[in-house]
Amino acid sequence: VALDVARPDAPKPGAPVVLVLHGLNGGSAEAYVQDLVTHVTAKGGVACVLVARGLMATPVRDDLFHGGRTSDVAAAVDALRESYGDRIVLVGISMGGIVALNYTARAGKGCGLQACVALSGTTCSEVVLGPAGRRSRRLWQPMLAWYLKQSFLAPRRLLLRRRRVDETPVALAGTIDAFDATLVCPFHGYPGVAGPGGYYEDMSAAGSGDENGRNKLRRIAVPTLVLHAADDPIVPVESCLPDACAAADHVVCCATAGGGHTGWPRGA
Repeated sequence: VALDVARPDAPKPGAPVVLVLHGLNGGSAEAYVQDLVTHVTAKGGVACVLVARGLMATPVRDDLFHGGRTSDVAAAVDALRESYGDRIVLVGISMGGIVALNYTARAGKGCGLQACVALSGTTCSEVVLGPAGRRSRRLWQPMLAWYLKQSFLAPRRLLLRRRRVDETPVALAGTIDAFDATLVCPFHGYPGVAGPGGYYEDMSAAGSGDENGRNKLRRIAVPTLVLHAADDPIVPVESCLPDACAAADHVVCCATAGGGHTGWPRGA
């Protein structure tokens, strides 16, 4: 687990310790992450960024990041609680928001958090595969898939070959779900992207959006904000399942008219 920690010049007693989960293919050097860290430390809080496995040149032995793993978040929460006590707030951005919500739902009352915030994430990633995600998959995801291949194909070739991942279909992947189907699923043992036991069900706080998934979402036991923009061009707001959030006692879904993907240049 790789953690970048920023401490304030003037610590404020009792201020939250914010654990930040960055977006897909990102890290602690991303401008949106540094902006958040700056705001947290300016208010006297500690900010800690969990860098996803294999990114920012972090060493990996035999495993890579995938959205269904929440054990790294659990390890980070435990380490921060040991150092700072029970004042951890988890903030996830985009893919980090998906992981943050999934961790909080899986862990339930044992999450060790005071609150959770997810920005431009999903509670049900399978929704993006349907009509709601058609524009994203056509216009935006080819570029995102290209960046993913730069990070996880050539630099991790020996690791992929050890897991017997065929690189040819990965190289041809033009969407995120195609990348996930050809690299993430075979590498981590998922039967596929969608469906029972699939990657997207496993990594989503509301699973596949069925009753079992909604029950999982209702396990969230701390105040949780799902913040999304209705005009998000990459992750459709429908993937938040606002009705399922409304049925969860500790979850509030706030959908703003504008804001784009993790944008809100004029505030939320």
